Amino acid sequence: MEADIRASMKRRDLETLLNLIVLHPEHVDIRDNTGRSALHYAAYKGNDAMVEKLVELGSKLLDGRDSDGRTPLFLAVLYSCITTLELLIRLGSQSLDTPDVKGDTPFRVAVSNMDHTMIRLLLQLGTRALDTPNNLGTTPLLTAASKDFSTVKLLVKAGSLAIDTPNLHGITPMHAAAFKLGGYKIIEYLIRRGSTVIDLPDNKGETPLVKAVKQRRPTNLRKLLELGSQAIDTPNHSRERPIDFTREKKPLSISCASILVALSETLLIECSEDMKEAKCEDALLEQRYKVHFSKSLVARLLFDLDRQRNIQRLTRLKRKKKKKPSITK
Repeated sequence: MEADIRASMKRRDLETLLNLIVLHPEHVDIRDNTGRSALHYAAYKGNDAMVEKLVELGSKLLDGRDSDGRTPLFLAVLYSCITTLELLIRLGSQSLDTPDVKGDTPFRVAVSNMDHTMIRLLLQLGTRALDTPNNLGTTPLLTAASKDFSTVKLLVKAGSLAIDTPNLHGITPMHAAAFKLGGYKIIEYLIRRGSTVIDLPDNKGETPLVKAVKQRRPTNLRKLLELGSQAIDTPNHSRERPIDFTREKKPLSISCASILVALSETLLIECSEDMKEAKCEDALLEQRYKVHFSKSLVARLLFDLDRQRNIQRLTRLKRKKKKKPSITK
């Protein structure tokens, strides 16, 4: 019988699983090789009726943890089962803030999923894990900063105080925002909310500005510069400056060009050598880099780069059309 129950768990066949347990309630809390019971599977599938029935049959694993340290409530949050979470709380679950083996709480999981409905519900239920870090020191707000602007706002308005809290690698929400595509909104919001680590280096000596350059995030880079970043020429522990990360063996990309422009606006950098290394095909464009760019020239530069690529593409197409198949005599 135990083998049949475990086989039903493996197949995720909840109907058969419940029928077997109803016939043999003494096996209600039997676990599979992952440490999960029928209650775990019912919770992660959002099967409220089965959850109630299992508790009625005498399950003692309402807060039981599987081999990953996850309770039925944790799984309900992970898989966005709102009604199941509410049911588990009504039935007496005490694992609202119980972390798994990695130190992740149900609240941080909801934040990672960007599940605003679940986040709000957990806050209403009284979670105390608003700023609780996992084993790597990653707080829910740091997670949100790498995910979504609206989630960051939700956490800050809920009272999060971890705006500048780094993880064990020295990464702060500001670093995460600089790294993220479209993170400029988060950067500005964090500064307005009192962040003071705009130039704080992580454990590798890399500032948020370096993160933006390395990831080719020109908009984030501009926002950091506008908000007062002074790390424009600050080297990391490997003595690499931000400008060093813009040198590529590949042809210069538009995002890379805009980063160089943003750097040159502030430092007045002479970039002609960098353009040569980037193998730019437009000699006139290379000459333009010998002057100090102002913001009014940025749009012109990007337009010229785009125009150049379009011309090259059209030229290749015309050459293909002109080619005629060879006639063998």
